[in-house]
Amino acid sequence: MVVLASLELPQVSLGGLSLPPWKPAPAQVKPVPPRAGGRAAAVVTPPAAAASDTPITPAPPKITPLYTPQQTQDSTRQLDESLGHVDQVLAAAAKKNLNAEQLQQVETIKTFRQQAQDMRDKDVMTAVELAKRADAYATDLSKKLQ
Repeated sequence: MVVLASLELPQVSLGGLSLPPWKPAPAQVKPVPPRAGGRAAAVVTPPAAAASDTPITPAPPKITPLYTPQQTQDSTRQLDESLGHVDQVLAAAAKKNLNAEQLQQVETIKTFRQQAQDMRDKDVMTAVELAKRADAYATDLSKKLQ
């Protein structure tokens, strides 16, 4: 027994462009070796699925701001200063007995610090903002530890 199916899709209009309706490829029938009873059976394999009914659109280009070499240098300096201060506070905190709130604050600082490090090569301005957040938390923790 061979089963054939077809699917009729409505006409699709894209502005002034129109596409013909999509029709799947006909099913392929593969013979199967005869069974013990001597009758041959047919196996119907479905047609390969279409990748997509919509056209592939390339991703839009990433828009990144352009900075002067001086802006990049200043931002890198700010980043290094903030991360240096964060490292000092984390080193001091490691020598102390911290309560649960302070341990949570240390984890927050480490998270912002790591995010700043990860963004350093991709977007130095974002890295600076993340480092400043880590620095603000570190300054607050430093005051609590004194």
